[in-house]
Amino acid sequence: MVTKEEMKSQLSGVGISSTDEILEMCCEFCLRNNIDEVAFVDAWVAFAFSELSSNLSITHEGLQIMERKEFGSKSFSTPKQISRNAAKNSFHQETTPKRKNLLQFHASSPSEGMTFSPSSYSPSVNKEKRESNIPSGQVLLSCGKSSNEWKSNSYCPDVNLFYKIDKNVWKYMYDVLYDIWNLNEDFCEEIANTIVSTNELADPTQFEVSSDDNSLFVGRVSTEEARINSQKVEVQGIGPSCKGKIEVDMSQIPDFSLFPGQVLAFKGFREGKKIIATQLFLSASGPSPEPPKVTNILQIVFAAGPFAGSDLQSCEVFNSIIKYLQEHKPNFFFLIGPILDMTNQQLNISDFAETFENYHQRVLNQISNSLAGLPTKFFFISSPKDIVNLPVYPTPPIFNSTTGPQNAISFLPDPSFINIDGLLIGLTSVDSLLHLSKKEVSNCKGNRLARLAGHLLKQQTFYPLYPSDLDISVDLNLWYKCARIPTIPHILILPSDLHFFVKNVENCLVINPERIVKGCTRGSFAHVEVNPLSDGSSWNVDSHISVKIIKV
Repeated sequence: MVTKEEMKSQLSGVGISSTDEILEMCCEFCLRNNIDEVAFVDAWVAFAFSELSSNLSITHEGLQIMERKEFGSKSFSTPKQISRNAAKNSFHQETTPKRKNLLQFHASSPSEGMTFSPSSYSPSVNKEKRESNIPSGQVLLSCGKSSNEWKSNSYCPDVNLFYKIDKNVWKYMYDVLYDIWNLNEDFCEEIANTIVSTNELADPTQFEVSSDDNSLFVGRVSTEEARINSQKVEVQGIGPSCKGKIEVDMSQIPDFSLFPGQVLAFKGFREGKKIIATQLFLSASGPSPEPPKVTNILQIVFAAGPFAGSDLQSCEVFNSIIKYLQEHKPNFFFLIGPILDMTNQQLNISDFAETFENYHQRVLNQISNSLAGLPTKFFFISSPKDIVNLPVYPTPPIFNSTTGPQNAISFLPDPSFINIDGLLIGLTSVDSLLHLSKKEVSNCKGNRLARLAGHLLKQQTFYPLYPSDLDISVDLNLWYKCARIPTIPHILILPSDLHFFVKNVENCLVINPERIVKGCTRGSFAHVEVNPLSDGSSWNVDSHISVKIIKV
């Protein structure tokens, strides 16, 4: 896992000074291109000497040029992505791709020195790059003002899913190409119509109409990445008024951010075989929600898997999370999958003393047992990366009919859009932010992480990228039913390998708690406090919600 500490060490080794902003850009670069800190520094030094007259200073523009020239043809052929090649262009597939490697379960006896429990597994690991010097429980980021000591009360409101789908609806491999095409077209028309009505625009004009006037057009950004750049973009028409494809010149638009599959409206005029865009409209954000009806302070902890890192050690992480929950007694604990990440290469070589399903269930049961007697409700959100789940998004909840401790666990699908006494929360395990960052073309100068999160709200979906990243397989039927964001939530939880953050985007508090395990080191999680509406005050996410990002 790429870290800012290691990146700073590698840069200082070749005499390059760095700020937090530069380190964050460099780490994001590594994540997008699947390289480590050493490979990045080597690439930057070689590029700077050949292209930048030996100027080693790192800039945003320099990184963009290097990524385009040196990594543009390599970004789709890294070992990790090849291993998930079955998931490629999943929107267009008629069948569900096979899981990456069907691993043989082992019944060997556990070895000495194993972690987590006596019946766990016996990995042989190399403990390089161990824990950072940041102590467990330290607050890494704090936003808002807390009204108490971050400890819970007996307040226990109901949690309701916005999308209530019976388990019989979760069917894969039933897609008909014509139906998929219709769903895709329906979604694009819905978003385009919302953009037009929200901005009070006139009816769209056909691409074929030749006019010198500033006409309105609607379309979808080309799904072919090679046809998108900072100067022009190919747009596919939407609906009966705009059919076919046309090149759109963006040189007159001072500020824009585009990605494949994005629905947009724009004003412009025809010039030969292209349209010169003069104004751009991108937002189809749903309506803002009403203030929540919570009557007491609400404490919520959000943590995102995996539980086991690249060395498959999980005991310290498990004990740290449990200790924090027992000490602070939050009203709700949302654990977002995966428990075991199927892309973890150590799963191919480590001997487990039990099946993955048993390990998965035992982890959840031990968390549930640890919370017995506490006022904390425990929710688990599925993940397509979890080795016990189907690798398809959206992912159904774990339907388990067993009795015992699991009765205290509520299983939710991925993504989930929930309502807690009027408090709307959106959650997903998929790294939409990282996937968008790989494909986005932008000339905006604002905060990049907030802009990436804004794409989800403006396109009204937890996963707006089309076609999907190679790292994920999307079932379009379920995506259309279960992955929508019909209204702006109060809180949006987007776990990502990108740096943790808390941002107010479109009056929604977007939180990236990162993962509880990063590589073979401890990660972080989020503790959120929601305050009720006070007499004579107006409720908003900035004044009534406090967030802490905490080191595991």
